[in-house]
Amino acid sequence: MLELSNAEIGTISTTGILRITGSGGDISITAQITTTAGTLSLSSSNGAILDNNATDPDLIVNSGNGSLALSAVNGIASATTLEVRVANLAASNTMAGNIAVTNDGSLTVPSTAIDGVSGVINTPGNVTLTADNAGNTANLQISNSVRTGANNMTVALVADNNITLSGGPAGSTVGKTGGVTGVSVTLTATLGSITVTPD
Repeated sequence: MLELSNAEIGTISTTGILRITGSGGDISITAQITTTAGTLSLSSSNGAILDNNATDPDLIVNSGNGSLALSAVNGIASATTLEVRVANLAASNTMAGNIAVTNDGSLTVPSTAIDGVSGVINTPGNVTLTADNAGNTANLQISNSVRTGANNMTVALVADNNITLSGGPAGSTVGKTGGVTGVSVTLTATLGSITVTPD
C-alpha cells in the first residue's frame, strides 16, 4: 500500500503534473492532501484508490482550479465517496469496484485527456459524479464519455445547479459501452436545468 502524508506531498513543487503511482497495491488517502500543481494524477495499477480520510475535501488541486486524473483497477472510493476540490476530472477503473467522486464546486469532465486519462470510464461497475457546494451553485459540465462497461449498473450525475452534456470526442457516450444492457442513467440538477447539446 502506498501512503504519503500531506506534509510529504506539500514539499513537492511543480507547475506541471504531480504524479503519484502505486504499482504494488492500493493508494490510501489518510489525510487531506493539497497541492499547488496544475494537475494531480493518482494511478494504482494493481489496486484501488481508497478514501480513508475524515477531513473533506480529501484532495485539493491548485486551490480548486486544477485538474485531477484518477486511474485504478479495483475501484475509486468504491465503498465510500472521494471528496475533491478541482476544476476538471478524468477517471478510469478497469477490473472491479465503483467510481464515486464528489466535487466541492463546479466540475468539468473535459473533452481532452488529463495525463492520458479521458472521460470517466468504469469497465466493471457504477459511476457517480456529484458537483456540490455550500452555496448550491455548483454546475456539472460533461464534455466526454461518462459510462460503465458492465450490465445492470448505474451512472448517476448530480449537481446543485445545472448539468450540461455537450459534444465531446468522436464516439463519446453517457451511460454505457455498446452491447451493455440494463444500465440506469440518472441526471439530477437540484436547483437548475439539464441541457443536452449534440455534436
